[in-house]
Amino acid sequence: MQRESPKGQFVQGRVLVIEAGPDSSSHYMHFINTIFTAQKMNVKIDACVLGEDSILLQQAVDLTGGLYVKVENPGGVVQVLNSVFILDGAERSTMSVPEKIQVDYRAACFCHQKLIEVGYVCSVCLSVFCAFSPMCSTCQSTFKFMTGIKKRKPTDPTSSVPSPSSSSAAVAAVATKKARNGTGPNSNGKA
Repeated sequence: MQRESPKGQFVQGRVLVIEAGPDSSSHYMHFINTIFTAQKMNVKIDACVLGEDSILLQQAVDLTGGLYVKVENPGGVVQVLNSVFILDGAERSTMSVPEKIQVDYRAACFCHQKLIEVGYVCSVCLSVFCAFSPMCSTCQSTFKFMTGIKKRKPTDPTSSVPSPSSSSAAVAAVATKKARNGTGPNSNGKA
C-alpha cells in the first residue's frame, strides 16, 4: 500500500470488520496477529457489530485507534456504513461519530467465553482458560507437570555463623566506609 503511493505521501490504511456472529476461539490467534500487524503499520481497524458485543473487536479497535459501532437494528446497517465508516480520519474529527467505548481488557476464557481476571494460559498458543485442563483445546498441546522438585532447606536466621556471601558483603561495607572517611589503605589520611 505504501509502496504504491507517491514519494513523501503517507497512506493511512483502514480495515472494516463486519461481525454478525459471536467470537470464535478458533480464529483467535490469527486475529491477534492481525491486530498487532495493523498496529505496527498504523492501520486502523473499524468494527461494525450486528450481534452481541465482541470483546476481541473492542480491543482491536482501541489498540489501533479505529471506531466500534454496535448496530441494534440490522435494517440500519447501510445507513451506518454510509454515514460513519465512509468518513476518513480527518472527516471523523469534524463530524458527529459514536463516542469511544470503554474497553475491558480482561481475558475471555476460551471454554465459556466468560471474562476472567485470573486463569490458565497455554504457553504455546496463549489461549486463556478458566479451569485447568491437561491439554489445550485450541492447539492440542499437552502440558508437562514438574514432579519431584525438592524444596531447599530454609536458612536459620538465628545462626551465628555468617555465610560467605554475607561476610564478604560486610567486608565490602567496612571498606567503603573507610574510603569515605579517608582512613582506607589508598587514602592520604592517617590510619
